[in-house]
Amino acid sequence: RSYWEKLDLTEEHQIHWCIMIDNSGSMSLHRNSIYEALVIIMELLRKLESKFAVARFGTRTNQKILKNLDDLFTNQDGQYVLEALTFDDGTYPATGLTRIANKIFPVEET
Repeated sequence: RSYWEKLDLTEEHQIHWCIMIDNSGSMSLHRNSIYEALVIIMELLRKLESKFAVARFGTRTNQKILKNLDDLFTNQDGQYVLEALTFDDGTYPATGLTRIANKIFPVEET
């Protein structure tokens, strides 16, 4: 936290996080490790008062935002995130990551 506070972040510069979780069947072997890491990361970002989103991806069309970037994080949100992970989707990481990134951080075309 001390290092984080030393960063010179003005109104012009903000750091926003998006935690993207692979919900494919191959990740079911790592379920407990994923849960533990998520709990630690989400709690850390909450304590740092950082804006963050959480999303899962798997099949080509089954990406889901589990916590929006601008929503406050509650214990119920954390429980919802963990319960929403089924680890039974297919594996299409490039498609899933692209769609989630575009939803969370939309780019305005000029």
